[in-house]
Amino acid sequence: AKIPPAWDEGYARGDLLFTDTETRVQYHSMIGNGFFAVEMKPRCQWLHVAGVFNGPDAAHSQNGAISHRAKVPNPLDVSFSGPWRGNGGAALDLRSAAYIVHSRLPPTVSQPMVMLEQRFYAHRSRPSLMVMEFEAMWEKGPDRVSIALQRNLFMQESPDFDARVFHETLDVNGHNVAITIWCGRTQKAESGAGLVDVAVAVPTDLMLSPDRLIQRGRTYVIPAAVQSSTAVSEPRASAVRDLQNALREVYADSHSLSVPDNSAMRAEHQTAWADLWRSGFEVQGRQDVRRAVKSSTYYLLSSANENYAYSLSPGGLASNGYHGHTFWDAETWMYPTILMWYPTLARSILQYRAHTLTGARRKAAGHIPPYRGAMYAWESAASGSETCPRRAPFGAFEQHISADIVLAVKQYIDASGDLGWLNSSGYELVSSVADFLVSKAEKSNGAFHILDVIPPDEYAGPSDDSVYTNFAAKKALQFATNAARLLGHKADSQWNDTAAHMSIPFDKAKGMHPEFRGYRWGTKVKQADAVLLAFPLGMNMSRRTRLRDLDGYARVSDETGPAMTWGSFALGYIEAGEDAKAAADFNKSFANVKEPFGVWTEEPTGGTTNFITGAGGFLQTVMFGYGGLRIHDDHLTITPTLLEGASSMTIRGIWYRGSSFTIDCNRTAITLKLEEGPPLTVADGHNTPWTLHSSGAMRKSATFDFGLSLTLTSPVNGRLYTDFTNTHFDKDRHVEAAATAVTGHHGNQHLYRTYATTHSPVGGSERPKVQWQLPRHFTHQYSNGTAARQKQNSPGLTLCKAAGAVCMSAIIATLSSFLALLAWRDPGMWPWKHVDVYLPLKREFKACHAKVPNSRRSGVAVAHGGA
Repeated sequence: AKIPPAWDEGYARGDLLFTDTETRVQYHSMIGNGFFAVEMKPRCQWLHVAGVFNGPDAAHSQNGAISHRAKVPNPLDVSFSGPWRGNGGAALDLRSAAYIVHSRLPPTVSQPMVMLEQRFYAHRSRPSLMVMEFEAMWEKGPDRVSIALQRNLFMQESPDFDARVFHETLDVNGHNVAITIWCGRTQKAESGAGLVDVAVAVPTDLMLSPDRLIQRGRTYVIPAAVQSSTAVSEPRASAVRDLQNALREVYADSHSLSVPDNSAMRAEHQTAWADLWRSGFEVQGRQDVRRAVKSSTYYLLSSANENYAYSLSPGGLASNGYHGHTFWDAETWMYPTILMWYPTLARSILQYRAHTLTGARRKAAGHIPPYRGAMYAWESAASGSETCPRRAPFGAFEQHISADIVLAVKQYIDASGDLGWLNSSGYELVSSVADFLVSKAEKSNGAFHILDVIPPDEYAGPSDDSVYTNFAAKKALQFATNAARLLGHKADSQWNDTAAHMSIPFDKAKGMHPEFRGYRWGTKVKQADAVLLAFPLGMNMSRRTRLRDLDGYARVSDETGPAMTWGSFALGYIEAGEDAKAAADFNKSFANVKEPFGVWTEEPTGGTTNFITGAGGFLQTVMFGYGGLRIHDDHLTITPTLLEGASSMTIRGIWYRGSSFTIDCNRTAITLKLEEGPPLTVADGHNTPWTLHSSGAMRKSATFDFGLSLTLTSPVNGRLYTDFTNTHFDKDRHVEAAATAVTGHHGNQHLYRTYATTHSPVGGSERPKVQWQLPRHFTHQYSNGTAARQKQNSPGLTLCKAAGAVCMSAIIATLSSFLALLAWRDPGMWPWKHVDVYLPLKREFKACHAKVPNSRRSGVAVAHGGA
């Protein structure tokens, strides 16, 4: 298909996906901002709002009715008289998160052929706003033409609401503007949840009157506002106010309502998305992978928003796939990559589980016999009650989800050090699940067994000692014990005892892990199960065992199964060093991406569309497979591997304990660059570690030989203290989880102390602050992102320490004089250079020579940074 010239550059970069005829598209794109989303097909009459469901939970379901995403009328389902929409092409602009439609209107007796461009977007920073812009273009003829636009059935009744329509008049900069307001209330709520009110406000006639004349080259704007009682207390008033503010801004400089200016509103939306795209993946030599990564990231972000803690559903926010319910997919497949790129967004996914803890406790108590603690629903919606239809066995038997959620909490704490959230929200969740797992496990012959559960391989049915379920439970119980220690709580001794004696099936004769006790080798498997033990669960096993698991289950995995399976195999083969097998499975892993808009399907031949579980699994293979990232308790390891056919790759905006860094690698070297945040130390296991800084004249990047495994550590060690200094500073929204506090040294050991965070709730508008705790004999200053430490007099200093300090001063003075002499002798050839000098205590000193502008003087400055 021929690409319109305006779209050519974006398509070449992988930022724009297009079709020459929208009417032939089978898998349609969507726009969304995590609060609401809508599928962008020619007749897109419904949208969905986060957290808005209609229907009962499973326990109260009758005639198959179940809680599902409620259908809200789409106020911008707009068409025009003439041929089909999109006959001139359609494009998804990933970078600015906009869907663009070109429609050719045939010439008439009175006017030439017109190309009409419509641009739709869900405003990212003003999440209640949906915007349509349109512009008419033609070459010859009059300056104005007539285009009859009409709204398609906006007033039709939704099957999920009891609704009414109201009409009001707004004052927009001295002009009266008629608006239409649709207000609805859901008809049925789950146990533990209330009915939800939704309001939609849109101009009644603005730019929509039949035969309104359109001026050539002018952009016209129709905003609409959507609000719900899940977000605000008065949806109708809020929707009207948001629409009025948008109209006033669009027409702020106009004496009439016919000359809109949407540049500021659009720029604000694009800036918000540009901030999100600071994290991403680039690869040279594999444009197919580049596009798939970009579109997969877009669809995940369009369905999630850190200000609305409603988690993610396999079919995304724009569809009612799987009724919009949340499964283990959120924490196991979509969450890990989000955590490394968007940690506050990851926290909102966990916050959904904290909010629905009551529903999980209710499910545990309602079991026969009752369990202790919290047993999370296999499918959940608004309240956390089980919403898996009763005809399906998974709600009763697929119980690994509770451990999966705890392991996601562990990943968040390990990656962020955010013990403030663990203390305020996470620990209650973790301890409640640990209590459930203890009450679920049964002891026999000195070991604990988990009986009668469905493993991830749902073909298996209820089984005993699912290897995945048991090992996930073991890891969750171990983390519960560790979380209690971190927070100064007393852990239940049964947690550790159950974890230590958990039965983990292993067939010694075959050297493999059976899916469950009694598994018949060669039985077909629906999806990845035992191959998930090493990643993401983190089981240590030999390369031989890993390959036997991978090879054995690859032969019996269903070729038509869910999209995530082959990415899991690829990731395992990458780690085992089997590059050819990894490449083959990786290429299969994103075969479910459908042209032209990169939409995922659950299965190769179809199934649930916009299947963002598949998108998450694919991104996980890119980040943790080829990127080689592994999150550990107190460090991060990075072992990149180049994709087949790629000459280089870059992963931008990875966050670890409050610092953002970029990995850039080719066939010979790996470069790690710290972009912002506290210092990080990186080591390759062979040479002296480097400490990287994001500001000032200190080292910002380090380069290593390709093929090495790097270890990244942060001074933020994830401990919680209650006594703090009064030093604190504002953090960016992605950095709130951590701050550095390298506080000095003792002998040959550097001392690290951490901070505590004061959080605003998810959705709060204030930036959190971070406090740093320092030893009493240190003061702390913070300026321009660089920590400077000054040691105060301490009566406890010994004579040896004082002598050591004198010797150190003498060394520094000698070194400074020597460097100054070198700089003085040849200032022209050395206008600015660094010399790295390593001293026994592993402090890094940097000497810089610079010639002062407009002066004959030059000097040497020496600064030191923490190890």
